[in-house]
Amino acid sequence: MPRSPVLFLSAVVAVGLAGCGGSGAATSPTAGIAACDAPREAPTASVEPPPPADPPDYEPGYAAVRGQSAALDAAVAAYDQADFEAAASQFDAVGSSASGDVRRVALRMLGRTRLALGDRAGAGEALRRLVSTEPPLVRLNPDVEPLALLETFYEVRRGQDGDYAVRTDRGRTLAIADFTNGSITDFQQVDPLRLGFASLMIDRMRNSTDLELVERVRLQWLLDEAALGTGEAAGREAGRLLGADQVVFGTYIKNGDDMLLTARVVDVETGRILMGERVEGRASQFDALVSCLSQLVAESVDARLPAEPTSQASTESLDAVIAYARGLALEETEDYGAALEQYQLALSLDPDYEPAQLRVDEGLVPLVAANN
Repeated sequence: MPRSPVLFLSAVVAVGLAGCGGSGAATSPTAGIAACDAPREAPTASVEPPPPADPPDYEPGYAAVRGQSAALDAAVAAYDQADFEAAASQFDAVGSSASGDVRRVALRMLGRTRLALGDRAGAGEALRRLVSTEPPLVRLNPDVEPLALLETFYEVRRGQDGDYAVRTDRGRTLAIADFTNGSITDFQQVDPLRLGFASLMIDRMRNSTDLELVERVRLQWLLDEAALGTGEAAGREAGRLLGADQVVFGTYIKNGDDMLLTARVVDVETGRILMGERVEGRASQFDALVSCLSQLVAESVDARLPAEPTSQASTESLDAVIAYARGLALEETEDYGAALEQYQLALSLDPDYEPAQLRVDEGLVPLVAANN
């Protein structure tokens, strides 16, 4: 007889560890159980840890080329002052006359500017010009780009490439679907974590040079674009269309002060469950639980993660992650003002929470300014 969520929570025996423990690949959803207790201060290491993996090769930011082109500097100044008509004209000129990273920055910023002007077709044309500069592969940073620009980029790639598959020079591609909320208590309050936990796991795993990770907004875009519906079958089909080798399906259950996270890694081609794991702890230790589960997922696909995260995405405030995830959901509906309020709420709860700060500074300010 299946166990109830309450019994499922209480049946897990936490083990004392500095990292994670697991039983490797599983052949059923309940096989291979792992547990994490509350994180403890790690002892001083006597051996130097391995160097972190190289981060993904995202498109260069403006800081990388500042001062190399007076015309580009002037275009960015106009953009920062919300003079989008002038900025668009200047970015267009630089994108036509410059070369190398200066050209790529100008075309990416032209896409942002056209989006701020409400010209999605113009944004798409700018991104088509950007794609034409390949190689190297164009990778837009999902942490900083407006979600609408990312979706426009996926549309451009679909038109250019003739299919939905993610272009990559890495060995394997892994997609992480939004988590399922199975909470016993505080269901509505923690429901935004469906997006938040997927984003956290992607952040933990993206520094692996072994994996091409499909950003969650791309997976969701395809589910909507191809009208695939919801559920695991839809997620697996989306993974197939994206060229993913495996898809991760996660669930979280909050019960009072406790939280349980589960993950299953499903092979796209065969439907075989390669891993089924769960971790449990206090809800306040959610960040450590996500890190533990991410490590178990990485091990199941023979990927190596850096010993420590190389970004500042960690936070001890569950409410900050909830606000951030709520902002993502609002941004996907293009309610930019409400999304900005949620990101600012996340920063009021944790001023050092970098993902929220990036979305405020990079992803939303021009769109909010354009709509005022």
